[in-house]
Amino acid sequence: DMTFTTAAASTPPTVSDITTKTPDVTAATLGCSYFAGSSMATLFCEYQAPGGPLQTLTFNSTLPLGSSGPISLLVTNLLPSTTYTCRCGITNDEGTAYSAYTTFTTLVGATVTTGAATSVTDVTAVLSGSANANGPATYFINFDVGETTAYGKTFNPTTSNGITGLTTVAYASIANRLLPNTTYHYRIKATQYRFGQYSITTLGSIYGEDQTFTTGAAATPPGTITLNVSEPVPTAATLNAGFETGSSAATVVFEYGTTTAYGSQYTAPAPFEASTAASATCVLQGLTANTTYHSRVTVTNSEGSSTGQDVSFTTLNPPTVTTGAATAVYASMATLNGTCNKQGGIYTVNFEFGQTTAYGQTAAPGGLTLGGGGINLGGGGGVIIIGGGGNSSQNISANAAPLLPLTTYHFRLKATDNYGNSYFGSDATFATLSPVQVWRQQKFNTIQDAGSAADMACPAGDGVPNLLKYALNMDPAKAGILPQPQMKDYSGAQHLSLTFKRDPAKTDVTYEVQAADTPSGPWTTLASSAGGAVTSGPGLVEESGNGIILIPIGFLFTPQPVTVEVKDTVSMQDAPRRFMRLQVTRQ
Repeated sequence: DMTFTTAAASTPPTVSDITTKTPDVTAATLGCSYFAGSSMATLFCEYQAPGGPLQTLTFNSTLPLGSSGPISLLVTNLLPSTTYTCRCGITNDEGTAYSAYTTFTTLVGATVTTGAATSVTDVTAVLSGSANANGPATYFINFDVGETTAYGKTFNPTTSNGITGLTTVAYASIANRLLPNTTYHYRIKATQYRFGQYSITTLGSIYGEDQTFTTGAAATPPGTITLNVSEPVPTAATLNAGFETGSSAATVVFEYGTTTAYGSQYTAPAPFEASTAASATCVLQGLTANTTYHSRVTVTNSEGSSTGQDVSFTTLNPPTVTTGAATAVYASMATLNGTCNKQGGIYTVNFEFGQTTAYGQTAAPGGLTLGGGGINLGGGGGVIIIGGGGNSSQNISANAAPLLPLTTYHFRLKATDNYGNSYFGSDATFATLSPVQVWRQQKFNTIQDAGSAADMACPAGDGVPNLLKYALNMDPAKAGILPQPQMKDYSGAQHLSLTFKRDPAKTDVTYEVQAADTPSGPWTTLASSAGGAVTSGPGLVEESGNGIILIPIGFLFTPQPVTVEVKDTVSMQDAPRRFMRLQVTRQ
């Protein structure tokens, strides 16, 4: 292997003489070749029309150090029939280099002429103008309008707005939603675009001369009122109005009721600006289910009022929400069930549960969405949205966890509409099992502490009772081998040692490792764990695993058993004989 060390950065960039591809009317593509040098470099182009300002276009990406190659830049918004002087430049931390100057001339552009405005009212005017492309270039025509020569609004011609060739074409456009008693500037504009596969680039525009017109005094009342009703539910609906405000600020009033006499109304909180196409929304709450309502909108400005047509809608029947029975009830989890018939509405559905009818907790179906004619299964949990399709009852299920063992829980199904109104199934209850009852159900198909499922029974005939096999995760139907004490060296002294697996999910048992001088005792507790807690005591050597990893069992997630190592606190050098045992007690 050999090594070398490069010197400090000292190489400036270089750039070749500039080349120009075929210029367009309002754009040109400039090309050059470059070498970035010994640091990141930036490429740019300087260009200038006769008597015009010096302009700079920077390449949109930084060039990596040491890189080289050809590069091109698209210069836009140029003047037609104009000779430009240009050069390319490149700069890095070590210096700047320039190409030689060159020139290019843009093509002859379109001739555009702004005409006089006609048919001017308080809020509208007809704009006119003409354009001739003067060649094969294609332009798109529209009109700029505004209260100053900064313009701000654009209106398209009433006919096709594309032009090419040598024919002069007349254009007209209706400028609307203007302000009364206001002087407006306007001009005709011809714009070139370049269409790529995934983008559109504006190359530049050619403008006609500026013209002005002044609108008349305010005289237009509101108009073009539309009203539709969305999201009707049993007790609510949303009214959506669209309208033209006319030539002055307008107020909006919604009327609604069970007849065309209406009787109730809502006024939008703020007036709407003059000469705009506006919209307003009214959310109706507290309606009566399965009832037909009538509604209409009145818009008023200083010039008059306009009232839209009557629109009727019918609220829905409430959803039929039924709480079912809980299934798959374990010590720390249960599956809650119910049904919901949406009766044509769209609802978010979940379960409430808790130890009282105040509930307090929510169980949501896991990532299942029914609606719009389809079913979407996804992970991450969430809620179930019911809507679309027919009005048949749909089954709803959710897993409630974590729960407390041997505890009675209340639960009910809840359906909530988009307005926050909720509909409930009746209250139902279930009682969780203890962990040992769950184990008995799985192993013996009973939860009773009796017969072959009893704590002290030995169905495998190996002398190991069910209680020990439960605590140590052993199969009660098979002969088992219990953990045995071993002689082990700790810091140069021999001690009895016992290693076993403790299951943190077995919260209804106490594990105790004990030692004594004789089998008859007295026995001294060296380490213990109760209720699934971490093992502690003077003889504990270590508890590894700590139950962090979760092992899925069906819908349950149970902690992984941990390994517990306990030593006798009395060494064999200090006692003629010692005995050690594991005692399991069910709480």
